Amino acid sequence: MTDTLSTAEKTTRTSAAAPVTHADPENAAPRPPIQFLGIPLPTPISQGIRYVADKGNSISKKTIGIMPSFIVNNSSNVIATVQVGSEILMMRASGTKTLADAKRALLQDTKFTGGIESIKTFFDLPKATELEKKLHGDRLINRWQARSVLSGLTTMAFMTMLPDDKDSQEEIDSAVKLQHENKLLYAASCIGKAVNPFQWHHNKRYLAGLGLTLAGVCSLFSGFRNVGRLTKGGPEIYVSNWAHSAGGAITTIAGSQLLFAVDNRQGWARWGSTMWGRMAFLPKSILNRYKKNDPHANWYSAGQFGLQSSNVLSFLIGGAEKRTDGTVVDYDAMLRQAKEKASAHPKEKKSYSNGQEVLEQSLPQTRIQTDGAAQVEHTPPQQNAALAKA
Repeated sequence: MTDTLSTAEKTTRTSAAAPVTHADPENAAPRPPIQFLGIPLPTPISQGIRYVADKGNSISKKTIGIMPSFIVNNSSNVIATVQVGSEILMMRASGTKTLADAKRALLQDTKFTGGIESIKTFFDLPKATELEKKLHGDRLINRWQARSVLSGLTTMAFMTMLPDDKDSQEEIDSAVKLQHENKLLYAASCIGKAVNPFQWHHNKRYLAGLGLTLAGVCSLFSGFRNVGRLTKGGPEIYVSNWAHSAGGAITTIAGSQLLFAVDNRQGWARWGSTMWGRMAFLPKSILNRYKKNDPHANWYSAGQFGLQSSNVLSFLIGGAEKRTDGTVVDYDAMLRQAKEKASAHPKEKKSYSNGQEVLEQSLPQTRIQTDGAAQVEHTPPQQNAALAKA
């Protein structure tokens, strides 16, 4: 049956942005599966990850509630202080005892030497060993690990001095909107904030994320520069250590999550929880120190305990905020609201007319039923205005 509608009977369908509401989790619709690299994970795995995450969030909220407001509202400073102390212990575990040792470890041992030849021999460990001894004598140095320590230590030392920065709803809305519309542009804006010294007081977390990401990259490379011996008492050579590189990769991922997160609470929590992945290699690393009768094994163990304590603090209270009356600012709700706004907001598309840039929005369509054939009219208001002027 064919219906012919008059102009007065044409039906115009418009979509309006729904008001922002927060549904009760108990009655909420089933959540979609978690995706990894764009691939949905199997439902049991997604449910398991969400169960652990929900339990962790519950513990985090309870911890924030009982923590003193001063500690919660200066969480990044507390985390950075613990991290700096732990890095100093780790330096002590590597044999650093005096200020002269520290100067050499942080300044001299981190220099890039060898030029193009060092790049060519990066994966050729025998040639890399030969080149290092030719340039610096018989003492082999894991220079990439020294660079990792320098990056992490200086970054977190600076974090102890910068004031803790809190997010507003407007800032979270803006970040989520930009990420929703253009992920590459959002990533570029995060890096821009991290390298702009005039905004560090307000972009503390971005600077921390960039510095720790670089520390992770250097740690990943340092897995190809571990110092060892083929025989007991034999000459030192460079050897590869895949576990060391894996730990560096985890730090890189954790640092990038801190850098590219859309709010401080999410960034610090993800940094801390991702860094727990390094604990998979930690027991064996500590035991090897004691098996080899390393005189610095206790320093190493204390340093690793401090680093993991920093990670726990990051997950539990990093980026959190308590008001003067003791109530906790619900950044999860603020983030949900920002995402709902971004999803309801029409994306802008750029087109060009007569050499001039024109912005078009994805607007509601007017559906017209004529002689059984559905026709869709879409006339952006900018074009309407232009036609009216013409």
